[in-house]
Amino acid sequence: MHRYNDCIMARLFGHEDIMELAQYSKVPVINGLTDYNHPCQIMADALTIIEHKGKLEGTKACPHLTLAVLQLVVLFGLLDREG
Repeated sequence: MHRYNDCIMARLFGHEDIMELAQYSKVPVINGLTDYNHPCQIMADALTIIEHKGKLEGTKACPHLTLAVLQLVVLFGLLDREG
C-alpha cells in the first residue's frame, strides 16, 4: 500500500488491529476510529468549538476534550521538528 499512499487513515473496530497495521506500515497510520478511541473526532469537536466560540477555555467542553487538544498540539509540535 505504501507505493500508492503517503499515509493510511483506518477506521477499524479493534485497536490492536490498527496498532499492528502501524507496526508493519512503511507510511504513517492515522487512527480514524477504534474501539479504544476516536482521536479525529476529538480534534474535529475541538475545532468546531473554537470556530464558534473562539476558544475552549470558559466553555462547557469536557475536561478530557481540552486535555486531548493540548496533547495534539504538543504532538504536532514535536512531529514538526527536524531531527
